[in-house]
Amino acid sequence: MASAEYGIPLSYPDNLIDDQRLGCQTGKRPDLIVLGTRYREWFSWTAKNEPKTYDCIQRLLSQEYQLVFDDGGISVSRHR
Repeated sequence: MASAEYGIPLSYPDNLIDDQRLGCQTGKRPDLIVLGTRYREWFSWTAKNEPKTYDCIQRLLSQEYQLVFDDGGISVSRHR
């Protein structure tokens, strides 16, 4: 799961899911979540406008996923 912009260097693989809510509404749980600037900006908006979704995102990232890569503006988390 990552922003569609990551599809460009990956030639848009069939398994790329762009879901800014990280599956909180669809129930999808990808193997990996890639967070970049676009998703982080969305999370700030969500905190103010969709607090239940924001809480779900925070819970997912802290409890269901483990950070495996962090290089400044890009991070990758793997499903536990």
